[in-house]
Amino acid sequence: MAKALAGASAKLERANLPQAGFEARLLLQHVTGYNFAALIARSEEVLGDETLSALDDLLDERLGGKPVNRILGHAEFYGRRFGLSGATLEPRADTETLIDV
Repeated sequence: MAKALAGASAKLERANLPQAGFEARLLLQHVTGYNFAALIARSEEVLGDETLSALDDLLDERLGGKPVNRILGHAEFYGRRFGLSGATLEPRADTETLIDV
């Protein structure tokens, strides 16, 4: 799993994405169904071809300009998870600031 994460991060870094490592981890978590702790605990696990292919598909979407939250289908906002679709707006961090004010 660590090898897949490193490869995914490198692919996004080559595209100069500022949060390449973080985004690669989110995408890997999505295709494996593992949380962050499980990724660490299973770092030596070798991923199957189907999982690697799914990860590559998501990386291609990201490299095509699609935001990670849109790829995942949800976004965190004010400590809660909201589903996203083509009919919804994506919550932004500055909106949380507006609510606080």
